[in-house]
Amino acid sequence: TPPWVVDISTELGPWGQVWLNSKLYSDATIELIAWIPNDQIAATAQAQLYELEVALAEFDIALSRCQIIVEPRPSSQPGVTARGQVVDLST
Repeated sequence: TPPWVVDISTELGPWGQVWLNSKLYSDATIELIAWIPNDQIAATAQAQLYELEVALAEFDIALSRCQIIVEPRPSSQPGVTARGQVVDLST
């Protein structure tokens, strides 16, 4: 079965727009990709990965992959456009 895909974005003013793409698989693993165009915020996110793993483990979810990309998110993601396959949130 295809994973559940959730895209979340938030605008951080002068620090740019941050995007998080998460894929939750049926085996209770999750993959995360974050596009963070600010070096300092990206370093802070990287430093908090262990705490994220611990928090996910409380819900029996394992972080199988996490990638932090220090640049803006590309404009589109092919392959995740089927109805009911994607939840896209902006704040």
